[in-house]
Amino acid sequence: MRAAVFLLACVLLPAQLHAESFEEYKRRISSDFQEYKDARDKEFVDFLKKQWSEFQGFKGIPRYQKPKPRTIPPAPPKPAVKAPPAAPAPAKPLPPAAPPTPAKEPPRIVAEPVKPLPPMVVPPQPKLPLDPSKKIAEIEYFGVTARFAYDPKTRQPLSALNQDGISRYWSELSKTDYDPLLAQLREQQKRLKLNDWGTFLLIDKLSHQINDGQERESVLLSWFLLAKLGYDCKVGYNDQRVYLMVAVSHMVYQTAFFKDEHKTYYCLDTTGRLSDVGKLYSFKGSYPDANHQLSFAIPENPLLPATVKKRTLSFSYDGHTYNIEAEYEPALVAYYAHYPQSDYPVYFTAQVSDAATSALLAQLAPLLRGRSEQDATNLLLRFVQTAFRYQTDDQQFNYEKVMLPEETLYYPYSDCEDRAILFAYLVRNLLNLRVVALLYPGHLATAVALPGKTEGDMFSYKGTVYTVADPTYINANIGMAMPQFRNSQYKVIEM
Repeated sequence: MRAAVFLLACVLLPAQLHAESFEEYKRRISSDFQEYKDARDKEFVDFLKKQWSEFQGFKGIPRYQKPKPRTIPPAPPKPAVKAPPAAPAPAKPLPPAAPPTPAKEPPRIVAEPVKPLPPMVVPPQPKLPLDPSKKIAEIEYFGVTARFAYDPKTRQPLSALNQDGISRYWSELSKTDYDPLLAQLREQQKRLKLNDWGTFLLIDKLSHQINDGQERESVLLSWFLLAKLGYDCKVGYNDQRVYLMVAVSHMVYQTAFFKDEHKTYYCLDTTGRLSDVGKLYSFKGSYPDANHQLSFAIPENPLLPATVKKRTLSFSYDGHTYNIEAEYEPALVAYYAHYPQSDYPVYFTAQVSDAATSALLAQLAPLLRGRSEQDATNLLLRFVQTAFRYQTDDQQFNYEKVMLPEETLYYPYSDCEDRAILFAYLVRNLLNLRVVALLYPGHLATAVALPGKTEGDMFSYKGTVYTVADPTYINANIGMAMPQFRNSQYKVIEM
């Protein structure tokens, strides 16, 4: 009997101990889950509780100190060539003339045919984690549907608009299961080929969806997600609202900013035009190891639905009228509508969409075939000068906006920067010539490095001779600077 009891105890006791240790394990895991998942968060929350002070913001810097011209003069027509007076008859027969030296034939354009590119297809939505405890957020991203599974506790209320409330908000978010959400954001980045600004917009839309449009909580959630993805950012607040402040790797115009030692933090929102925010309470530094500065460079366009629309552009050159059926993608136009105003090289080096590239280059290339490089450059100048109607950004948008080629093909008007960017793109891709931009007070033009002898307004830059080519000066050929800027100081902008 005693042996049986002992045997039964030997069987039951380990099971009881195992059950107890498993319950203890579950309680411990649950307790650990309520604590900070990342050791950096506890230190950061402690920092947030005591390191706030008042900072004075700087107003956004305007791109131009002088206004751009409201109207553009046409270039004067070339004077008619007068016939030379008849030479008097020679008294004596002249010796036979030496055979003329054959003139060197200027290089001719051999334009390769441009093949249409197949439409880009957006990859399917990535599979979401199979976790019934998660909630689903579905957002519309410029015609693409993106779905995310997230911890319901990600939606946190802001208890108070002060440093205690904000530090408590970060503390509570740090205890949520946020890693799967970060992984999904990275997947969507790759799926849609998003640059930093595209990622910023995606996170903003997701944060507003999770927080049901509550602005303060949405800004704070965007801050949290951006920092966890490695972006150097912080927040500031005043009596009314919270502002997201992001370190950017280059100049941003028309946007309020703050200085923090050797870094500049810009107040960014989806309008791209927060020009003045006054004083804010914020902190020096940023989340540990979040040191990636935002860049607005466009190495490739986001992958959006390739719905294409057309626009007929007409221009005349050398006695002939040409009609170009330009194409553009409305989804991309909407995406770039509020792109922050950045340094000019961002626009001059931006990747142009496949739709615009295929249609525009394919139709212009045959018009250049067999022409000299100077003649071909003049044809492209005439296209950009006269196929688009001129208005300043202030007239069309009520604010300064530099447009990418896709936007110039869409909007009814364009001004000097937009034409310079489009012209430079055409010259580089159709003629394979070097181009620089010329920034005057209140105006932007270009200059082209042409081989051989040219005439007109020229200059030497880094050992290369460039000839002025103004895509805004109506009917002006290469070598003709706009009269009101001919004697102005200018800055050369490389591409």
